[in-house]
Amino acid sequence: MSVSGLENFVKEQERLLCGLSGREAGEARQSWEQSGKDRKTSGKPRGTDTAVADVALNILCLLMKDQWSWLCTENIQKAIRLLFGTFIERWLDVGAAHLTSAPCWVIYLQVLQEAVWPGGVLPAQPRQERSTEQRQETKEECLECLMQLLPELITDMLGTKKYRLSLETMLESLQDHHINKHLIYCICDLLLEFLIPESCDEAFQRSLLHSLAKDVERENLHI
Repeated sequence: MSVSGLENFVKEQERLLCGLSGREAGEARQSWEQSGKDRKTSGKPRGTDTAVADVALNILCLLMKDQWSWLCTENIQKAIRLLFGTFIERWLDVGAAHLTSAPCWVIYLQVLQEAVWPGGVLPAQPRQERSTEQRQETKEECLECLMQLLPELITDMLGTKKYRLSLETMLESLQDHHINKHLIYCICDLLLEFLIPESCDEAFQRSLLHSLAKDVERENLHI
């Protein structure tokens, strides 16, 4: 889902939450579905209808190559993409739409607010560093949530133990500080582009830098 598509979806959810009438809600839903069709027909060139599914399957191959090497062979991958590529693409699209819906954004912001301002008060001292036991407990909770991501039928077919080992490999990759920093920077870039679309414009960037330079000069004069 593109940033523009995410923006349209959030706006539609906000309008629905504000109490749109049934007719207006239907029109908004039709507008959203039509925009989705337009993105599929005009925004995606032919042959890229399962672009997101292809990326997801490539990542799964990296995670599963040590546990299910036969699933990562070229012929098996071609068969999976041919038979289930559209279904996986749709499943990812619906999941992303749910995770980026307005109610979910409310939960994310509440969790973030509680993490930064616990109890609505800014901490006077830095938070104590978590112990190794606390880190391990958080990791186990995250692992259990990921174990429930796929239906039980699929996990039983793949093998619960091997599936768990693959998820542990994925979690281990998130323990690298450099990778985490890069991930956070990418998320911040996407949020900045979403909140301030003109931030990608070079003219706007030059104007902002010029304004900041003037502010610095003004402060130096006062000093």
